[in-house]
Amino acid sequence: MSNFYLFFIIIAVITSIIIIITFGFFGYILYNKYIYLFKIIQKMENEKYLWPLNKKISNGIINYINKKSNTLLIGVGNCSILDCLVKKMDNNAKIDVIDSNKYLLELAKEKYGTRCNYIEGDFIFYKFTILYDNIVSSLPHKEFVLEDIDKIFNKYFSLSTKNIIYFESKMHHVKNSYVKMLHKNNWKLTTVKSYNNIPPVNLCIMRKNL
Repeated sequence: MSNFYLFFIIIAVITSIIIIITFGFFGYILYNKYIYLFKIIQKMENEKYLWPLNKKISNGIINYINKKSNTLLIGVGNCSILDCLVKKMDNNAKIDVIDSNKYLLELAKEKYGTRCNYIEGDFIFYKFTILYDNIVSSLPHKEFVLEDIDKIFNKYFSLSTKNIIYFESKMHHVKNSYVKMLHKNNWKLTTVKSYNNIPPVNLCIMRKNL
């Protein structure tokens, strides 16, 4: 009987070792594959981003802008939007990205090098010297008070000459009292497309009336 228990213990130990090694091996592979995302999660200092984890959202943005136009991306996030811009925009198209999080900008720079221009600063207060055909924003407007919403959208209006693309949560508690002011300055909300995402979002496109 003692031999049976000893045999059982040996089998259990061997099985445990095999399971640990297997999970460790696949965990190592996944870590190396998604190390960039892990770095972001570990070091993220500002959680106020609507990260488009659904790749269809990032790809969808490109459908609404001219691939030869210049673009300002507000917020690095998990780089899914920036990745699409880099891969699908014309090589000569200017891509600027602004973020107040220095670490995220450094990660993006490691990944994309000199293809983009990286700006460290607060979008609302940063003094830009050029205008952009496209403003693509990952700012979560529902997290801001209405006074700041006015400042943010007025900044969008002042910087963009053609398109403003932004995200809104589909959750029912989201404030929408500022929607009326979106139509001023000769701009029009032309597209709202819903995506299943974490969190669920609407992709909103505003175009300037020419």
